[in-house]
Amino acid sequence: METLHTTGLSIGYDKKCIASDVNLALRPGKLVCLIGQNGVGKSTLLRTLAGLQEPLSGEVAIGEESIKVVDRRELARKIGIITTDKIGMSNMNVRELVALGRFPYTNWIGKEELEDRAKIEESIDLCKVNYIENAKLGTLSDGQFQKAMVARALAQDTDFILMDEPTAHLDIVNRLDMFSLFAQIKAQTNKGILVSTHELDLSIRFADELWLMDFNQPVVCGAPQDLIESGAISRIFHHEDYEIDLTIAHSMIRAKRDK
Repeated sequence: METLHTTGLSIGYDKKCIASDVNLALRPGKLVCLIGQNGVGKSTLLRTLAGLQEPLSGEVAIGEESIKVVDRRELARKIGIITTDKIGMSNMNVRELVALGRFPYTNWIGKEELEDRAKIEESIDLCKVNYIENAKLGTLSDGQFQKAMVARALAQDTDFILMDEPTAHLDIVNRLDMFSLFAQIKAQTNKGILVSTHELDLSIRFADELWLMDFNQPVVCGAPQDLIESGAISRIFHHEDYEIDLTIAHSMIRAKRDK
């Protein structure tokens, strides 16, 4: 499986540059968390990586091939993305939502073959949403809906899954459940997973790597503990009156078997 990476990438809107000279690599079998303050450009970076938005300059590539030259249908078989955009199909049920993930593979009338149905059921099982398979989207809790969205991305069967703040509006138990699910997906599928999030404690606990975005600064990458020890995380979240005690961040949440 190849790497999703950038070379000299600049991102932004209407020629306004948000971040420049971005050189990053999302590798198979890795869970990476993208962290930064509101408005720093995390969503813009994810959309650019997914090919939903043109870069101002530079390149996004999978292996040796720029995504600019990849057929859109083929790109949808390589990169899946969960955005913060609202879905207005409240009368659709969970299975129907997950089935939408098969769009790069089904024919123009959306006819499901045996492989499609198998992928749909596999995704529903892995995300543990079997019990709400027939429930309408409008009746779901935020946590249930986000798991259904992850199941849809899984059904798309891509090498990489990008998620924009998938735990927003969730309580601590559901946030923990979601990150545990991300780790399970990574382990069982070897997909490269990139999550834009504000969940610093969960990112430190579960991520293999952090990408730190700051205003007018290069993106800093590294293992969570290395970025704690170097002070990189503290610089991102500096406050005049308070400080975040990162010495306990890695132990705030731990598996019961680690006690």
